[in-house]
Amino acid sequence: MSRDKTGTVKTRTENQIVVGLDVGSSKIKVVIGEIVPDSDLPNIVGVGESDSGDENGINAGAVLNVRRAAAAIQKAVAEAEKVAGVDVRRVTVGIAARSSTTMEGNGQITISKTGDREITQTDRARVIEQSSAIQLPSDREILDVIPNEYMLDGNRVPDPCGCTGVRLEAKVQLVLVNPQNRDNLFKAVECAELEVAGYHLGTLACAEAVLSEEEKDAGVVLIDLGSSSTNIAVFVDGTLRYAHAIPFGGDTVTRDLAVGLHANEDCAEEIKCMHGACRISQVEDCTVKVPGIGNRPAHEVKRSELVGYIEPRIREIFEDVGAQLDAKKVRDKLVAGAVLVGGGASLFGIKELAAEVLKLPVEIGVTQTGTEGLRCSTLKPCHTEGIGLVHLAAKAARQTSKGNSVAKAGSGALQAVWGVLRRIF
Repeated sequence: MSRDKTGTVKTRTENQIVVGLDVGSSKIKVVIGEIVPDSDLPNIVGVGESDSGDENGINAGAVLNVRRAAAAIQKAVAEAEKVAGVDVRRVTVGIAARSSTTMEGNGQITISKTGDREITQTDRARVIEQSSAIQLPSDREILDVIPNEYMLDGNRVPDPCGCTGVRLEAKVQLVLVNPQNRDNLFKAVECAELEVAGYHLGTLACAEAVLSEEEKDAGVVLIDLGSSSTNIAVFVDGTLRYAHAIPFGGDTVTRDLAVGLHANEDCAEEIKCMHGACRISQVEDCTVKVPGIGNRPAHEVKRSELVGYIEPRIREIFEDVGAQLDAKKVRDKLVAGAVLVGGGASLFGIKELAAEVLKLPVEIGVTQTGTEGLRCSTLKPCHTEGIGLVHLAAKAARQTSKGNSVAKAGSGALQAVWGVLRRIF
């Protein structure tokens, strides 16, 4: 239960609640959302998190020990339930980008020899299925199929349904996932006594939370700065054109810092979050205390020395991102530039460094949520994927509800007609 602004107690039903589960390399994040009538934006009413990592059966976002991972998931869920005041039973799960890849697919079908038949939704589904019929690596399965464009008799059309023609072609992006990693993640969710309501690629969930349709149409690259990897997703003309995971992230920076400062990784992570920055020119030099390892005494370093370990690694990560954009020849199409999300996006000065390296306009992603939920200060860049999963789950719930309403209305109309016919006869 919760209280509105007048103090009146409101009871949330199970149908109003949607939950996103982000199993990351360093943290498991759970975000609880509430579907709002007559609004596309769900309210975020609860967040929770717990540690992941080898001791909790998770490495680089992949579940290696189902029972340990399940216990860590239950801990994060319990924390979010306490904030939201609800019981969680079903979750929409984010699939780690590091265990996924994308491939292009092409297909074509003949509509009619004379070109006088209208194209139906069945035809559209058939050409998409044809585009997906490719030989896959043994360790990959199709997670999602995203249409990029349709061509009708050589002419590009946004939606072929209703048009007439002879030959329909489709180009799609196939999102491929490692089935073993996916299945182990689902087993951990089920072991945590939860039901998988749906699943999506984590990077696409982030895009759902922060990118506008205008940005996707203009051309934009989403850069998700995670712990074990940096994930990118390129959108042009309103659709996904490319996704890739670079195997370097915040943990790489932390390890560099630990070696340079002669500190353990936990201390290095804390120092990075509190005093870290991406450009020496942007920080005021001061002294930072570094705890000693074991019984050794603490020592001090200048903040400029600290940043000197961080900046080269972050610069290298953005150079790798730029190399990917150049290899796919999409940098010139990114009119809207780049949007940064993930825990690494909180690092001071990262926006300016990214703009310098990528030669693109750069913004920090801002999640869109309803106005009656948690304060914005409660939500952090690391919650972006969870919020995006909530958006996608809410959208699916609204579509299901709309479909049920149409079905009920249709049934009612048939009953009314049958009633009239009975009276006539």
